[in-house]
Amino acid sequence: QPGQIVKLEQKTTKEQPPQLFDLTSLQRRANQLFGFTADHTLKIAQALYETHKILTYPRTDSRYISDDIVPSLSVRLEAATQLFGDLRQYIPTIIKPTKRVVNASKVTDHHAIIPTEKPGTGSLSKDERLIYELVTKQTMAALMENAEWANTLIETTVQEESFRTSGRVLIKAGWRAVMGQQAEEADKKEDDDEEANLPRVAKWDQVATESVNVLSKQTKPPHHFTEASLLSAMENAGKQVEDDQLAEAMKERGLGTPATRAAIIEKLKKDGYISTDKKKLLSTLKGRQLIHAIQVNALKSPELTGIWEHKLKQIEQGQYEAKQFISEIVSFTTDVIEQLKHAEIHVEQAPRGQLAKRGQKAKQGSSEQQIEAIGICPLCGGHVVESSKAFGCSNWRSGCSFTIWKTISGHQVTVTQSKELLEKGQTKLLKFTSKAGKEFEAVLSLGEKGKVEMKFPTKNS
Repeated sequence: QPGQIVKLEQKTTKEQPPQLFDLTSLQRRANQLFGFTADHTLKIAQALYETHKILTYPRTDSRYISDDIVPSLSVRLEAATQLFGDLRQYIPTIIKPTKRVVNASKVTDHHAIIPTEKPGTGSLSKDERLIYELVTKQTMAALMENAEWANTLIETTVQEESFRTSGRVLIKAGWRAVMGQQAEEADKKEDDDEEANLPRVAKWDQVATESVNVLSKQTKPPHHFTEASLLSAMENAGKQVEDDQLAEAMKERGLGTPATRAAIIEKLKKDGYISTDKKKLLSTLKGRQLIHAIQVNALKSPELTGIWEHKLKQIEQGQYEAKQFISEIVSFTTDVIEQLKHAEIHVEQAPRGQLAKRGQKAKQGSSEQQIEAIGICPLCGGHVVESSKAFGCSNWRSGCSFTIWKTISGHQVTVTQSKELLEKGQTKLLKFTSKAGKEFEAVLSLGEKGKVEMKFPTKNS
């Protein structure tokens, strides 16, 4: 049906330049753009500081510089653009930093990461060059003008029904000119819809309806962490603490420090608590088992760190006794150990030779990864545990063959569905895909000799 544009709103909005990098924000951006791990970025930044001497001290948690650095900014940018000649055109003629750049009260032990006055050389590796260019662009962008966007909202009426369309167009590049494609890539979110490219229209224009689509969508679960998003979560862990006073105490540090967060993530990988899938960070069975085994909730909560940081701040200000704090830590540790002594934790050895790929042998001499049981085997009464491809009986060495494969006709069988199958003998109605690519519904049930079978719903006549 024909329609008419009944509303057309256009607003210009300004987008402020980015702040300078501290270590965590540099690690996040390098992970987003290049897929670098936090540890790799730290090592590169450290080499650019120590070996090449073309970046300032990288292990900083400040995104500001002090007033005494301002006179040298143009020299620093001139030196950095010896390697990146195409960026020289963006060096501001007159540098007048805003309070988003210069704030001595927010400079801690070290200021933000910026280029030094020493020119870069061609001896840099590919990755070193990428990080050096990233810092150079960020420093330059922080000193430039706002970017400006034209945001448009169109409301169209078709047969008394209203439809809204929105989009935006960059009308003044400002600081985004120096960032180029990197600014767009850094802005992308996995769950964001693409911005519409809108035609030029006017209010009361008559329009034609070319097509109609009804979209069926589902809410999405939270995305897996990447190193970039995990670094943000660690830096802002105070936001998870409800008590305002404790959140403020954690505000300055979060979980870990800029210098230690990369090492924390690397240790979790090395010890086999998390694994990587491209940019995604995934918990392993060993990691989930550890969280399940820790019976003291305080040890799994950022609130404990918040309490300690708050009291350390009070000690620093002379409002709390250090001896009292140490006494509380000793008491807390004693209580935790006593609780863990009496905790009942049941685990089984990995089936089918799934040996731990990481970590050292346990004191008993076993090198096998310990895995939590999800149910009882219907054949021999042993424990059913998870491996990489199936849920199987832990007595497989003794000859028990019970198995629930994780992939059945295109359906990924979950732990919850496996537990349901073991406890009730069948699952709820699930969706599968035939070899011809057609979807169908069925339930999984336990048949004779523990065989996992499909049962199809009875059709009403």
